[in-house]
Amino acid sequence: MRFGQSAVTTGLPAVIMAAALQRVGHFGVKSLLIVYLTTVIGMSDHHSGQVYGLFYGSFFLASLLGGALGDRSRDHVNIGSLGLLLMLAGQVGLSWGGPPAIILSLTVTSLGFGLFDPNMNAIIAQQCGGDPGRRDAAYRAVYIAINVGAMVGPLFCGYVATRMNARYGFIAGGLFSFLSFLLFRSATRGSFTSRARDQEEEAAKLPGAAQPAASEQGQWKSPLLVLMMFGVLGVVFWGVFDQLGSSVTLLTERYVHRTFWSFEIPAGYVQSINPFLVIMLGPLFSFMAKRNSQPEKRRSEGGVMLLGLVLLGAGFGILALGTLGVARVQGSVGWSWIWGAILLSTVGEFLYVPISMSLAARLAPSGRRGFIFGAVAATAGLGSYLSGTMAGLMNDFGNLSTFFGISAVACCMMGLVFLIMLRALRRAV
Repeated sequence: MRFGQSAVTTGLPAVIMAAALQRVGHFGVKSLLIVYLTTVIGMSDHHSGQVYGLFYGSFFLASLLGGALGDRSRDHVNIGSLGLLLMLAGQVGLSWGGPPAIILSLTVTSLGFGLFDPNMNAIIAQQCGGDPGRRDAAYRAVYIAINVGAMVGPLFCGYVATRMNARYGFIAGGLFSFLSFLLFRSATRGSFTSRARDQEEEAAKLPGAAQPAASEQGQWKSPLLVLMMFGVLGVVFWGVFDQLGSSVTLLTERYVHRTFWSFEIPAGYVQSINPFLVIMLGPLFSFMAKRNSQPEKRRSEGGVMLLGLVLLGAGFGILALGTLGVARVQGSVGWSWIWGAILLSTVGEFLYVPISMSLAARLAPSGRRGFIFGAVAATAGLGSYLSGTMAGLMNDFGNLSTFFGISAVACCMMGLVFLIMLRALRRAV
């Protein structure tokens, strides 16, 4: 079939699996990047942190562009497919080495992610229709599947980099982007959005069907305000959380004893702890979410997100305690502090992320879903830029405890702001 055909339906499980494969390559490359820049390329902490932050922070423009293109063309499938091909090209390009090739490859990879991610989420939202239970379950499944990819990526690419070198690790990441493209295309043969548009037009012709002109515009102002407030919250959340991939990785590289028997654990493996815990805790949280979906037991979604933010701050509070007064030498920070901090951060992520995605799908008008999901990804991109910038300043602080304590305090302060936002959220949802 050609890409433009619209007769074949979309397989939602296969789309979710394609997202998982994409994350294997994405997080595999991410786990190698900052150590590669500092050790192989020879960049300073400050410059490597800036490159790391700009790479992931550039999702801001790329995700907005990708979502807007998907909405405008009403063809989320082809835009997402192009994104996967660009990621493949960028990840393979990293293996060439040299600062110019690295900057160009990171730019292409970031653009590819921005084209794929919001359009993939828009496809899932369209497939779920107006069923809130199915939508919540779908985004929980996406979240768990993505974390499976996030766990496997650093392990696989890190192993390849250890046994061969980091450049082959980048090529291994590109392989998974290619597999994701093949699965995504087979699951979305033809244009899914064209089929969705045909269904909407048919529904509009039914007797009593609501015309979407004035009502949607009149209801959009308040949800837009809430989404903007969530955007500010998301920048802080991801700016702190994504330090698991930047600051905490550097902490593990330099101050944690990583040799067991004769095997030296790559520092990038620490990035697999979070998705591993997500997979282990997934059934428990899915059970709790199912109970919470019952009307008589339903809790405030905003309250659950607030708890997630507080637990994230508590996780970095543990790092602040674990690094209090330690000497800056290898082995001066114990693994128990790392695991404890990541555990609390993971629980916070589990409470925050799926609900924020489901709320975005609910508040966004059908014709603007791609752009809204692009904005959601943009907050993660800006947060990642903040994370990379902070990582570059880690050694400029008087002590490591102060450095990680700032992140814990930032979460608490945003929690107070979020309490004020909850009333506006209840009015809009």
